[in-house]
Amino acid sequence: MSASPAPELAPAVAESTVLVLDTRALAQRIGTAIRATVPQARIAHAEDPRTFLDALQSARWSLVIVSFDLEGYPGLEALADAARQSSAPVIAVGEAATPREVVGALPSGAADFIERGDLPELAALCARLMLMGAAGANHRRHAQAPGHECLGESSQWLLEQHAVIRLDDQWVVTHCSPGAATVLKYVPDALVGQPLDTLFTG
Repeated sequence: MSASPAPELAPAVAESTVLVLDTRALAQRIGTAIRATVPQARIAHAEDPRTFLDALQSARWSLVIVSFDLEGYPGLEALADAARQSSAPVIAVGEAATPREVVGALPSGAADFIERGDLPELAALCARLMLMGAAGANHRRHAQAPGHECLGESSQWLLEQHAVIRLDDQWVVTHCSPGAATVLKYVPDALVGQPLDTLFTG
């Protein structure tokens, strides 16, 4: 039930501060992996809803990492809390990224779902997201760069191998996987930019 205190942030270093929702030991492993790629990163962690929400409110984070394996705090609930309390991008981590978990995590605000064992991929994605934040990119949760450059391997695999349509907040198609295009009998690029209801008329 402990949390390392949220660091006092100066604007000059705000782009390299990470909040990790996980057990202390696992958060330390994640922090070590991130600092191997981003040495100036400052890591804080929370282990329960109260300390997580307190940390979200007490500092400006450049990145939030949410565990889907934390007992007593479901990952989707934590993602929803992060979406309400912070504008920082969120990465979900878990023991196994099944298609169902990825499909649940991405529309709920996660930039990606990374398997816990793949710390190098997690660290690389963190570095990309923090670099985009430092460059002044407006990186709200569901918004992705053209071509989805910030997505990790698990999300890319999901988007390419399954029938997946991604939508923005106005229910406009932002991505259509080849599988979805085949099912709907459309060319993928023809669907991007179209309102969702145009797919189901007639």
